[in-house]
Amino acid sequence: MILMEETKPVAGRSPTAREDRRDGTDPTAAVPARGLTAGHPAAVAAYQKAAAVLAGGAMLVGVLSLVGLIWGLDALTRIAGSTSSIKANAAVSILLAGVALWLLSREPIGTARRRIGQGMALLVVLVGLLTLVEFAFGWSIGIDQALLREEPGAFGTRYPGRMAIAAAVDLVLLGAALFLLGTRAPAGIAQWLACIAGLISLLPFTGYLYGADFLSELGVQVQMSLPAAAGLLLLSLGVLLARPDQGLMTAITSDTSGGAVSRRLLPAALLLPLLLGWIRLSGQRAGLYGTELGLAVFALANISTLVVLVILNARRLYEADQRRTRDEEERERLLRREQAARAEAEAASARFRGLVESGPDAILMVDEEGRITLVNSQAERLFGYPREELLGKPVEVLVPERFRERHVSYRAGYVAAPRTRPMGVGLDLYALRRDGTELPVEISLSPLSTEQGLQVIAGIRDITARKQAEEQIRSLNRALEQRAAALEATNKELEAFSYSVSHDLRAPLRSIDGFSQALLEDYGDTLDAMGQDYLRRVRAATQRMGQLIDDILKLSRITRVEMRSQTVDLSALAHAVAEELQQRDPQRRVEWRIAEGVTVQGDPPLLRVVLENLLGNAWKFTSKREEARIEFGVLRQDDQPVYYVRDNGAGFEMARVDKLFRSFQRLHTEEEFPGTGIGLATVQRIILRHGGRIWAEGAVGQGATFYFTLS
Repeated sequence: MILMEETKPVAGRSPTAREDRRDGTDPTAAVPARGLTAGHPAAVAAYQKAAAVLAGGAMLVGVLSLVGLIWGLDALTRIAGSTSSIKANAAVSILLAGVALWLLSREPIGTARRRIGQGMALLVVLVGLLTLVEFAFGWSIGIDQALLREEPGAFGTRYPGRMAIAAAVDLVLLGAALFLLGTRAPAGIAQWLACIAGLISLLPFTGYLYGADFLSELGVQVQMSLPAAAGLLLLSLGVLLARPDQGLMTAITSDTSGGAVSRRLLPAALLLPLLLGWIRLSGQRAGLYGTELGLAVFALANISTLVVLVILNARRLYEADQRRTRDEEERERLLRREQAARAEAEAASARFRGLVESGPDAILMVDEEGRITLVNSQAERLFGYPREELLGKPVEVLVPERFRERHVSYRAGYVAAPRTRPMGVGLDLYALRRDGTELPVEISLSPLSTEQGLQVIAGIRDITARKQAEEQIRSLNRALEQRAAALEATNKELEAFSYSVSHDLRAPLRSIDGFSQALLEDYGDTLDAMGQDYLRRVRAATQRMGQLIDDILKLSRITRVEMRSQTVDLSALAHAVAEELQQRDPQRRVEWRIAEGVTVQGDPPLLRVVLENLLGNAWKFTSKREEARIEFGVLRQDDQPVYYVRDNGAGFEMARVDKLFRSFQRLHTEEEFPGTGIGLATVQRIILRHGGRIWAEGAVGQGATFYFTLS
């Protein structure tokens, strides 16, 4: 340990007082049961890959169905001749379930992935339950048409946009199964739910395969569409394969005779009845026997019987193998335990040394006498000593000479009351290199009890770069203070200039305007029409110049006026400004839409200037509309209130939107709409002073909308 310039010990915590997980895995993730991890490696790997592929297939079904619903592609939403098509909420639920399966099927499951996957699973359950509630009580909660609107009676739909009852039941079962995959619950529960859901989805799928739309006999809201049946069947299989070494699947993936038999029988149990059923259906269609409905039920019964027989037989074989190997495992357990204990001790020592060696900081270990017992490669590079030269030497060789005497007493005090603690907080600590140079360091100490007695681990970090950065920051702060002083002087000069503009430039303008008016009144009869027009232009120009001076002074004052923040009722301000504008031109017909109860924190006079300019612009640019409309309101964007002023006036080209808030920049001529081009620049400065921002959207002839936020 290296202690320099420390006046009193700093309280800390033991390194064992906190054991955070650093690998990002979820401590609540399900763990396979003991004895079930010896499954057939090839089968387990294949099933895990198959689960991910099935999740991707379900997501693809959901995406293609949504594309078909949005663009009206019937081939993607229903089978030809069917009376039912997949609904938007069913397609989205299948997509969410596919994403959840993909997130929860890969182990280990991180905390973020688990929460996202379970959240999607719960959303799928909620959609299914709400749909079942609608059917049970005859309600319409509003979820059916929330995503896409379906016309009444489309494809025989009794309730537009509502998925089939069978699909809703499947979503509840699969959502619950997916949620359980991210918990400590036995995997068998989720797999049983998936089996039930798979049978429900297999029923209409089998019917579609044989051309027997038989569930439609129970009602159009019972029959599932082909995309929905396919997507739910993929999800059911994916849940079963997500945990191939747990629950029901252990009998199939185990490295036993039962597992081998089940892996051989299952493909036949699934495919053979379908093939036989298809052959029988072909004969029936040839007029030899039966009906399509009888064929579908026959095929499904064969599949169910074969699957149950295969799983039961595999389970019996698996249990027999387990009993046969249990005695052998017991005999080997004692030997493995002894070997594991020895290996663990060696591995712990190797891990400790590997951790010390690979650490980013220099690390030393010092015994109670102050002798160095361990040095890592970072310490060699930092101090310039080879490891062999430091081992066994007192730690004071690394302490600057002026601190060594005090360091010995500090070290003895630490050994008397060892505890984990940082050093150097608020202090300047220095270490000594082999070449005699000193460097600033930051040190942390941790005690470690060993068979050889107390050892102290010192982590040493070179903070030379940080010290240099701090000095640069101090230099920048000094430069910033100088610039602030210069800016203050500039502001004072600007105030003097504004005073000069206000008093010295107005007088000549008043003279020009006054004498021009006198000429028109006293000598107007002696001037021809052109002369009188010239004088009127002179007067208009001087009045415009006066208005421009007023706007410049107002813009300058806006940046200097002291702000007083308080609660401001923007709705009341908007009503007041609207009444003033209407009083100026009572003949105009304008529809005002002002949201009520909009309050903010800000400076009332400045915010009134904002609304006067924005509403005044809307009033001005709708002057050529017979049915003008001006609106003030608020909406939420990224969880923040956004205020807006909208009109249906002249609008502007979005390509020129960057000029809107520049001083003296105008997008219309003086003949079209009068103005000086200062108003929006003033509004922007006020909004910036309130910690917000302002932007605009518009189109020529379609009006404009100005949005702004306040901190």
